[in-house]
Formats: sequence, C-alpha cells, structure tokens
Amino acid sequence: MITSTRRLGFLQVALSGVFFGSLSLFGKTAFEAGVLPGEFLALRFLGAGILLFLWILLTGGKLRLSAKHIAICAGLGIVGYALFSFLFFRSLVDLSSALSVLLLYQYPWIVAVAASLFLGEKIQPRQWLLFPLLVVGLGLVIGFDYEMRSPVGLLYGFGAAVFYSVYILLARFSLKSVPALSAVAWIQLFAGLVLFAIHFRSEERVVEVMTVSAWPLALTIVFPTVLAMSLFISGLQKLKSWEVSIVSTLEPLTTIVLGAWFLRESLAPLQSLGCVVLMLAMLGLALTERSAPKISG
Repeated sequence: MITSTRRLGFLQVALSGVFFGSLSLFGKTAFEAGVLPGEFLALRFLGAGILLFLWILLTGGKLRLSAKHIAICAGLGIVGYALFSFLFFRSLVDLSSALSVLLLYQYPWIVAVAASLFLGEKIQPRQWLLFPLLVVGLGLVIGFDYEMRSPVGLLYGFGAAVFYSVYILLARFSLKSVPALSAVAWIQLFAGLVLFAIHFRSEERVVEVMTVSAWPLALTIVFPTVLAMSLFISGLQKLKSWEVSIVSTLEPLTTIVLGAWFLRESLAPLQSLGCVVLMLAMLGLALTERSAPKISG
C-alpha cells in the first residue's frame, strides 16, 4: 500500500536522483576549466554546508542537534561522502569510467541484502527480481567500455559501493527524528572540511578554482548538493532503505539524458534500451508496492 507519506517519499527520492544526475554536467564544465575533482568536491560540500547553515539561521529552523546526532552526521559526512568520493575517484585511476560507475551502482542490492538480514526490512520474493533488472539496465545505460589497468581498482570501486550503502543504511535508521535540512547541513559541512583539508594547500588555489568555475560550482552547490541531498534524506525518512536505493538509480539515467541534450553526447541504441529497462524496474517497484499489504519499518 502506498500512503500519501510514502508517495511523497518516492517523489522526493526521484527528484533527488534527477538533481544528482546534473552533477556530471556541471562537474565536466569545471574539469574542462582545469579544476581537479577533489577540489571541486571540497568546495561543493563546503559551500553547500555554509549555504544551508545560513538558510536555517535566517528562517528560524533548528540547527542545534544533540551531540549524538552531530557525531552521526560527522560520520556520515566523512565516511558517506569524503571516503566514498575518494574511493570512487581513486578507482578511475585503474578502471575505465564505465566499469567504475557499474561497480558503484551495485549498492542497491548491497543495501537490500543488508537491510533484509540485519535491519528487519521485509522484501517480497517478486521484489527481489527488480535487482537483476536494475543491473542489466545500468549495464546498458553505462555502456560496455570496460577496461582494467590494475585489479586494485576493483577494490576501490566496490569499496565505494559498500561505503555508500553504509551511508544509506545509517542515515535511514539514525536520523529519523532529525530535520532533513539540519542533518544535511552538518553532513555537508563535515564532508567539505575533510575534503578541503585534503585537496587544498594554498589560499591562492582556492581563489583560482572559485574564479574559473564560479557558475558550474554555484549551480552544483544548489541543485545536485543542497536540493538533492535534502530531498534524499527527507525521502529516506519515509521509505525503506532498499526502496530508496532503487529509485535513486534515476541519477545515471538523468546523467545520460542531460548529456545527450546539453553536451550533444550521442545516445546509443543500447543505452536507450537501458533507460527503458530502468524505467520498467521503477514501474515494477510501484506496482508491487501498490498491491502489497502495509508493512511497518
């Protein structure tokens, strides 16, 4: 059964996937201007954290959290994003981008298995069939340009999937009572501070990066960071972890579509087929949920 609250949760996660999908469009523009991925990520999260702090203060929202929740947000920011981002970008050194992305997007079934075994989330037998469908669809969308320069890259790529899965599971069960905007503000701030300390060595470089990538950085802070992460956490508080992991795969689909529209990147027939397969997985989730009895948790 899909209640109005759960329907809103699905919509929020779907929109977050769309906004996350715009990251490649803005990031590619910044990288072409000479900005390194780590530098871009550091300013992305730090800028988003500061922006959200200001917004919450100006609107009278709740910014003060308990020491426990701040510690959780710190862990999610450092492990969920700083470490996850490092592992993913490190995998690109040894693997083709297609293989790195395919490894990362193994997280839906990792989340499903962990949530079912350890967190008591119930998944119907027919709903398990959605995960092979997701893997096939993602494989078609991402393409088959798989190249491995060192097997170590496989560990980094799969490690990124594992740590992103940990982020989803921890956020789902430890931030239920925390306002989404407040949680995201702290998570982004901690992620930004850690990445900033790692990737910047001088004030001059900070000014240079902000100058050459002002517009893509500003758009990244607003859409695939503040809006995307806030919607994601808010939706995560209303749904099961594995449901969120499926709907969030709208991100690579959005990336492909935006690349075709705005960057004039060609869309191969198999990629189009992959988009259809992913949408069928989303439809399958909606249909199984509509016919399922209401289950708490």
